[in-house]
Amino acid sequence: MNLISIEFFVFFILVVIIYFLLPGKLQWLWLLISSGFFYFKNANTDQCLVFLAILAVNYLGTMLLSKTEENKQKLVFNILLILDVLCLVCFKYSAFLIAIINKLLSLFGTALPIDFVVYFDSLAWDFAPPKISYFMLIIIGYVVDVYWGRVEALKNPGKFALLASYFPLMTSGPIIEYENVGDSLLGGSKHRFSYE
Repeated sequence: MNLISIEFFVFFILVVIIYFLLPGKLQWLWLLISSGFFYFKNANTDQCLVFLAILAVNYLGTMLLSKTEENKQKLVFNILLILDVLCLVCFKYSAFLIAIINKLLSLFGTALPIDFVVYFDSLAWDFAPPKISYFMLIIIGYVVDVYWGRVEALKNPGKFALLASYFPLMTSGPIIEYENVGDSLLGGSKHRFSYE
C-alpha cells in the first residue's frame, strides 16, 4: 500500500474514525488489527511468516527474561540480542555482509562462489520482512529495556506485537522507546479526539 495513494488515505481515515469511536480498552486492539492489515498488505506470505516468527521469538524471550533467575538472565539476553542482530544483518545488510566476507577472503586469494552470493542475496530479498530496520530496532531497544529492568515485559502478546508493528512508525519512523510510548499506545485509557 503506497503512502501516496487514495487507498492509504481511505485506510488512514477509517482507522482514525473507528479508533476514536471505540472504548479505551479496545483502541489498542484496533491499532493492532490496523497495523497487521497494513503490514500484511505490504508483504508476501513468506515475509509475514518471518515477521511473525521474529515477534514470537522476542515475545517468548522477553517473557523468559523476566522470569529467569538473575544469573541466567545474561545468557537469555545475549541469545536474544545475537538472534536479533543476525536477523537484521542477514536480511537487511546481506550485500554488505557478503562484501565484507569477500574482502576478508581476498586476503587469502579466494572469494565466495558467485552462485552462493546470488542465492543468498535473493533468499534475503525473498524472505526479508518489509520495514525490518524499524521493527527490529524497536524490538532490540525493548529487549534491552526489559533486561536492564527499565520496563516490565509485556504479558500480552498482542500488545507486544503492536509495539513492534505500529503502522505509522513503519512508514517513516522514528525508532521509539517503549517507556516513551508504552502507556499512551498500549494503555487502556480512552483517547478522545481533539482538534489541537
